[in-house]
Amino acid sequence: MNNIDELMETVGIDRTIFLEDLDQILAQDGKYLPRYTQEQRDAVMAHIEKYFSDGRGFLIEDDCNKLMNVDFFVSEPTENRDFYTIVTVGMGAMLMNVPRMYATMIPSRTELMICLPKEWKLKSRSRRWNWPLKYMENIARIPIIEDSWFALGHIIPVHQNLADNTKQSGFLLLEPQENVPESFKTELGDGTEVSFLQMIPLYEEEMDYESQFGFDALLDRMADVSHIVDTGRLNSCEDFNGLIQ
Repeated sequence: MNNIDELMETVGIDRTIFLEDLDQILAQDGKYLPRYTQEQRDAVMAHIEKYFSDGRGFLIEDDCNKLMNVDFFVSEPTENRDFYTIVTVGMGAMLMNVPRMYATMIPSRTELMICLPKEWKLKSRSRRWNWPLKYMENIARIPIIEDSWFALGHIIPVHQNLADNTKQSGFLLLEPQENVPESFKTELGDGTEVSFLQMIPLYEEEMDYESQFGFDALLDRMADVSHIVDTGRLNSCEDFNGLIQ
């Protein structure tokens, strides 16, 4: 894996952070992220292989970051699942700072996932093709940098187009969209659960629409949007101009 080299404005703050300096940032703050135990990691991998893979896949290991390892499991396209599914493995080693009022409802650990069409050029270094891994790698580190949390329904704006061939500029976090409800989370054997949140790319107008009308209203607008990334899909809120209609 390459070192993180994307510049991203994190959620809820005005400043920007060069995430390739994450080691230094965390070390200065005395934040050393725990790693999964072997038992926990085995539980995560078993869940991924059960719900998000048809038996064909491989692991991309993060051997560069000293404090927070985020590997990627890549489920390859098959006849039954003709798309890639990429899942982080390691983000959930950290207990997120979930507010007390939600602590009994929302898992304190999470992993991210995204689905890509079978034609996607995973090995390309071009930003047009490598942005999913880059952004997953960056976003996975936001909870430790900001001492924050992610959950179903959260929107993550990135304040720039994801690539030069799309105007999508953020993500919506949803439960896994192509599977049974049980795929949403699993137990790790220590009394905690880890959830699996699917990243759905959004246009700026869709994020603005959700901000004004709410999560359920946006889902109604996006009812026909596939869970598989389509950088050229129709903007479900293209007619939204920020005014109450």
